[in-house]
Amino acid sequence: MHAGPLTWLIATPEFHHWHHANHHEAYNKNYAGQLPVVDWTFGSVYLPRLSWPESYGCDAVAPRGYLSQLAWPFVPFRRRTLVGIDPVERAAKERRSSAADN
Repeated sequence: MHAGPLTWLIATPEFHHWHHANHHEAYNKNYAGQLPVVDWTFGSVYLPRLSWPESYGCDAVAPRGYLSQLAWPFVPFRRRTLVGIDPVERAAKERRSSAADN
């Protein structure tokens, strides 16, 4: 279902799906929760016609703990942990490795 001109006024399911998409071209797009006209105005809208995201989320592992998660958006992107390099798993692997060496 396409909302036509209402796409300018309300955040449609299509708009919201692309907000959560794990696609490089959709990063930093579709910020406005209820008024997409804000994104249209500032050029941050991303709504490719006749397609839906293949995946959702991000390639980063969120930190554990409430305060760490609150601070996480303010950590420079290059310092965020990417999938497959989870610090908890890495520490456990390092402990197993050092135990095997001893």
